[in-house]
Amino acid sequence: MEEKKRIYLAVLTIITVAAIIFGSAYHILGAFYKIGQHFSVGKKGSSEMVDISNDYEDDISAIDIECATSKIIIEAGDKYNVSFKGIEKLSPAVSVSDGRLVVKQKGDRDLDLGDLRDKGQENILTITIDEDRRLENLNLDVAMGDVKMDDVEVDNITIDAAMGNVNADDVECSQVTLSAAMGNITLTDSKFADLKASADMGNIAIDTDEDIKKYDIEASSDMGNVKINGEKVSGKGTYKSEADGAAIGKIVLDCDMGNIDLN
Repeated sequence: MEEKKRIYLAVLTIITVAAIIFGSAYHILGAFYKIGQHFSVGKKGSSEMVDISNDYEDDISAIDIECATSKIIIEAGDKYNVSFKGIEKLSPAVSVSDGRLVVKQKGDRDLDLGDLRDKGQENILTITIDEDRRLENLNLDVAMGDVKMDDVEVDNITIDAAMGNVNADDVECSQVTLSAAMGNITLTDSKFADLKASADMGNIAIDTDEDIKKYDIEASSDMGNVKINGEKVSGKGTYKSEADGAAIGKIVLDCDMGNIDLN
């Protein structure tokens, strides 16, 4: 009887791990597909290095960013500005319409990956948000590159990174959704009402200025540990709790292959 039980548990474990790996692979292949949609390998276009910076005086309420391959910096400043340092063929197209600032690296340009190696310089796209105006929406979709966000106030934030880390510090918002297929998610010294973060292959670390006991919390990791306030939770890497008193928001964290740390 004990032998049958061990065999059953072994088979169940194998099936569970296989399902996790399949799910992660599905998301990772989706990430590569997204990258393929943005650029192809070739030798067309200029490989010269450029340094571009433009200010925008319009009454902007929303920003949409679609990026193929660059490090992205989002920061506060005294005006709206979009700057890019890197290979000319990757310089973004920028437009403003009805209060929406759209920044997009053109998807029809071939990219010689050798340029990225030989130039020895990182492509950096910087978006500066006017600190005197509260932005309503910030949406970012990046195929390959890290995201760094610092000292910004936005009502709703959505960041989807295929291959790269997402790091946010001193952010104030109502709702924030962060996802990374291959990369870590880190949110520190920030205030928010509702937070949803998911990582397929990477860790999630959240450190909020608020008391997390005031949130409804759901946290799960298929292949990793879950820590709440520095303590590893019991069970199979899952955690759920209700707020003490009236909830000020909800936190939902999910990892396929990675650790979760919530403080």
